[in-house]
Amino acid sequence: MGKKSKINQIDLYIDEVSRYLPYPKEKKQDALDELRIDVQSALNESEGKTPSSVFGSPRDVALNVSQGNNWHNERVNWLTRFFAWMIDIFALMAIILVFLSAGFLLLIITIIPFDDLMNEFSNWETGVVDLSLQGILLLTFISILTILTVIIFVGYNVVLEYRYGTTIGKKLFHLAVVDQTGIKITWKQAIIRNFSKIFVFQEFLPIDVILGMILERFDPEKTNRQRGMDILAETIVVSV
Repeated sequence: MGKKSKINQIDLYIDEVSRYLPYPKEKKQDALDELRIDVQSALNESEGKTPSSVFGSPRDVALNVSQGNNWHNERVNWLTRFFAWMIDIFALMAIILVFLSAGFLLLIITIIPFDDLMNEFSNWETGVVDLSLQGILLLTFISILTILTVIIFVGYNVVLEYRYGTTIGKKLFHLAVVDQTGIKITWKQAIIRNFSKIFVFQEFLPIDVILGMILERFDPEKTNRQRGMDILAETIVVSV
């Protein structure tokens, strides 16, 4: 294996380990630099082997790095999480507003002129549904737009927390969602922990929080500052 090829292999390996650690670059940089040196040294002594065959999978290595540095020990209080959630709600509303505005603008430009659109809505207010081609197209378009809006609402937290370990609100407060071991959460964990948020108005979220507070009284060390779904998903919100 050439020197350049070996360096590229190490870079890819370190990048993969880093993706399992949803912490700021400045926090994990020293640990990753030390890991790079160790991997380089090990590969020099084990010619022809890959980083994974010498050190283990990137996930396992990330787990060891996280456990060794205890980055996940500082759990966030409820008040900070509430403010982060409020910002996420405003961000989500803004995203949906932009999406709907763009959708109706596209509708007006490509399918139904503005005056005709207003006439259709006026008819709907009086209980008259137009079954003309234009009316059917409008109903279909609005149905698709509604489905996509729900998907955005449901997917906001799940996708961002899985992909980046944080959301817009959490990012502003320097928070991250991690597995109880301190590494990146899985798709399954992201879905489970956000189950009480997947309903459009998040009406079950207060119950989820109260459940977490009750369970915390019985086992404060294990369930400290976790919602009910966090406990089920084995996830925690930490300060980064």
